[in-house]
Amino acid sequence: MLEPDHTEPDDQWPPPTEPDVDIPRWGIGDALGSYGIFILVSTTLGLIALRVGDGDRLAGAWLPIVVAVPPLIQVGHLSWVARSKGRGLVSDFGFSFDRRDPAVAAGLWLTAMAAATVATTIIVRVIGDSPNAAVAELAENSEDGGGITIWILLLAVAAITVIPLVEELLYRGLWWSALAKRGVDERWILVITSLIFAAVHLEPSRTPVLFAIGMAIGWGRLRTGRIAAGIIAHSMINTLGMIALLARI
Repeated sequence: MLEPDHTEPDDQWPPPTEPDVDIPRWGIGDALGSYGIFILVSTTLGLIALRVGDGDRLAGAWLPIVVAVPPLIQVGHLSWVARSKGRGLVSDFGFSFDRRDPAVAAGLWLTAMAAATVATTIIVRVIGDSPNAAVAELAENSEDGGGITIWILLLAVAAITVIPLVEELLYRGLWWSALAKRGVDERWILVITSLIFAAVHLEPSRTPVLFAIGMAIGWGRLRTGRIAAGIIAHSMINTLGMIALLARI
């Protein structure tokens, strides 16, 4: 009689699988989720601000709160996505800096301003009016719009620092990397992310200007593989806009 074989087999079928930690699990759904968070928080804060105010215009501390808090929450979400589903902001979204980035940013800024000027000129010829940024209109139409206050200044600081950081992490970071992971050619990614960047601002009259700016800034990601130069250039563009806003106010 043959004795039963109690030895364990060398191979198991199906073989045990382990998650591949080298393959990021984030994607387009996370990019859409981040924008959804922004819309939800912005809408909620805006309604609360109008409720506690006069119901018509923002005032006081609500100005920087409505502008800065939604993108700050987005930063937290994007950081969580990179840590929990990938390898971090540096590896996944190109969030790293190099000593050459300021020089690259200067070139991107000049290109963006030239492209935006051409787009604005065309818009003025077509509709007869120069488009204005939503943040600038928010400040000018607020109760603080009659003069420069600490709240207007804090709004300007948020527009120069927080907004460029978040938008570059989202559009030239997460969106760009998600499309690249799907095998989309980077030249098409440049166009697609610029279109998304322009469209999600929900400012129809400024869409061509925003697209031109997105193409110029996105060129930095295309050439360097990183978003640092784009963040600096974006901040420089917003700085000019905020200086113009303060001059008008």
